[in-house]
Amino acid sequence: MKNTNQITEIFLPTLTRANWHEYCLLAVDGDCSAGAMGDKNSALPVQKRHMQFVAAFLKASLEWDIGSALDDIDYFGPNKRWETLKETSWQLRKLGVFHHKWHVRTRWILVERDCLEGGNYGNNWHYED
Repeated sequence: MKNTNQITEIFLPTLTRANWHEYCLLAVDGDCSAGAMGDKNSALPVQKRHMQFVAAFLKASLEWDIGSALDDIDYFGPNKRWETLKETSWQLRKLGVFHHKWHVRTRWILVERDCLEGGNYGNNWHYED
C-alpha cells in the first residue's frame, strides 16, 4: 500500500521556499463569494505580519457562528461576541487586509496559497486587488 502522507513529485513543481507557508483568505459565503456580488470567490493574500490579526478575526467569526447556532447570543443587549467580531474586522480594515465593507460581510477560510493555486479549492476564485 502506498503511503499517502508523503510529499510526492506532483506537488514539487509549485512548491518553493518562497511560497511554502503563504496563506490566503478564501471567501466561502457572503458578499465576496461566488453568486453574491460576482461570479467567483475572492481570495486575499495574507502577509505573515498580519497573521495574528487574521487569526483573531477568524476565531471571533467562528465564536459568533457557534453562539448563534447554540442560541447563546443576546441580540438586544451587550454582546461581547459581536464587539470582538467588530473590533477584529476593523483591525483588518486598518491593516489593509480587508479593502472595503463587503470583505467584512463575507465568511472566510484560511487556506495555503499553493493549495489554492494548485486547484484544491476548485477554479472558481480570483485574487482581489
